[in-house]
Amino acid sequence: MDVSGRVATVLLYATAVAVALLAAAPAPAGANYANPADAAFDVYAHHPLWQGAGAPKPAPVLVRYYGVKLNPAKAFRRYTRSSRYFPGGAKFRLASDVFPNPVLDGPTARRFVGWDLLRLPYYGLNAYDWAEVSLHRNARLCLALGDRVEPGLRVAGYERAGVGVLAAADAVEIDGGPPTLKVGLFCKDVKAGLVRLPRATLLNVNAEFGYDVLLAEAGGVTPTRPRPPPGVRAVWPNAPCPDRLHELWRTGDHDPADADTKGKTWRTWHPQIDPIYWCYYGHDHGTAPQFQSVPPRLGYTAWKNGRQQETHVGFKGYGLRSGNDNYYITVHASTSEVRRIRERFHTTTLAASSATTGEVFADLSCKGDFGFTFALAANFRQSPTTILTVGGASQARLYSQVAQTPFEDRPKNAKRVNVWSGGPNTDRAVDLTDLPRGRYEVWDGGINFCSRSAHHKGMTVDIKDALTACPTRECPVNSRLTPLAQVVDPSQGVFTPNRAVRRDVLFDSVTVGRDRCVLDGLAGVRGKVFYTNAKCTELRSGPGRDAVRQVLKPGWTGFLGGKYGSVESWYGMYQQVAENDEDGGFENIEQSLSDFN
Repeated sequence: MDVSGRVATVLLYATAVAVALLAAAPAPAGANYANPADAAFDVYAHHPLWQGAGAPKPAPVLVRYYGVKLNPAKAFRRYTRSSRYFPGGAKFRLASDVFPNPVLDGPTARRFVGWDLLRLPYYGLNAYDWAEVSLHRNARLCLALGDRVEPGLRVAGYERAGVGVLAAADAVEIDGGPPTLKVGLFCKDVKAGLVRLPRATLLNVNAEFGYDVLLAEAGGVTPTRPRPPPGVRAVWPNAPCPDRLHELWRTGDHDPADADTKGKTWRTWHPQIDPIYWCYYGHDHGTAPQFQSVPPRLGYTAWKNGRQQETHVGFKGYGLRSGNDNYYITVHASTSEVRRIRERFHTTTLAASSATTGEVFADLSCKGDFGFTFALAANFRQSPTTILTVGGASQARLYSQVAQTPFEDRPKNAKRVNVWSGGPNTDRAVDLTDLPRGRYEVWDGGINFCSRSAHHKGMTVDIKDALTACPTRECPVNSRLTPLAQVVDPSQGVFTPNRAVRRDVLFDSVTVGRDRCVLDGLAGVRGKVFYTNAKCTELRSGPGRDAVRQVLKPGWTGFLGGKYGSVESWYGMYQQVAENDEDGGFENIEQSLSDFN
């Protein structure tokens, strides 16, 4: 059997979609906020502290997002790697223009202390829009030019503000290098919205050491930290977010007819970095659900599956557009847990609606069938390929059952994982070519619920930077998984650690529609709404303890085909990319993600 190709049958879910969430969240009174039209999404529309009329809404930090052009082959993409934003983190003190530039006396020396600091790399494309910073409010912006402290130096469009000196103990390394300890400060006022900055080489001042950016409120007012939420003493930027803040990211129930879920709330999507406080949640959930009228209900399907628990960090979302329809897909696909090896069914959902009217076409949620688990054999390029199941007898049985059906007729449900002990005693029958980063972890799955695909492959999730490998093919339930490239190690070619954030999705010409459902009795159900069991294999008569609410409009047919990947770093919509494009996926922004993502 040749399984070197992708394997999947898609299982789909859909939720209400509304482009209205692209609009700005209401601004605090008196604030001069930018229109969010400069971005493809607006996370503030989802922030729990900005919900509800009349409630005070804490003003966020100055920066909405940022990025730098680093890759000539992807000149349109702005990356966050090698950059970091520190709200209130500037520690430059003003110094004399005269060498050796002693620090000035009195409070004047601290004029820039406590401003926001945006550390930037010293390389990238020679472009006048090399760096892009989106600001919530009008601001005072200063370039801190490394080692350019001559009194007569001028930068066109900026006012010279003096020399800044940084104590060695206050220097923060980014991308393996500390900032220069003396800088020339050149400032100007900027409006809220997008600010584009040239690479230092284009400033015509021979700024070979590049620059960092200092930011203050309009008029040079030192920024203040946003007010913490009720019940939380303090929220510190560039530090883990408090659990209480994380717990606020919840959404209510969606089915008033279901007494089983009445009054329940569900955890929901949130960004890697809290957009108000700039603290770190330590895990990601993929694309912002900008197309949905309500945030996704993470855990709803598992609750209906015998009160099953699925880890919150495992839910990953993919927002995309196909034709005139918007889709939001979630798959519970954690690469940190040994449970994934033997667990066949994982929540898989898909939301679909009209991109023009917002009409909801589908709201489906199921426990998707991801089949057996296997690893690539060392001889996988030979034909026929040896199938090496991972996870003991249960996975061998699953594969044996699948193999009874001719390959061209069977659903291609499987999970491909890495097997590596981390030492010389590792299994040599398994492909070890790409270690320590590992091969892509590939999840092909679904149960063909109300869908068909050209080659029974359905949907594929390619995880290019999986977090763990099984130590052996047996991979006992209590085994310690082997970390994959979780720290920077240039000697091993690891410059960005694996964090399971670089994910693509592929579709095997999938069509979705009511006429593709295989459910006895569905033809007699009127309207969009019906109920199934959690695996979407049986129709239920109505809401109940084990009944999952589904929505699928009669007469509508959706289509998903090709490969999609993220082309930016801040939770935006996935775009269709070439089959050989391997650059897609989000980034580990500010290296804030933990090794459990």
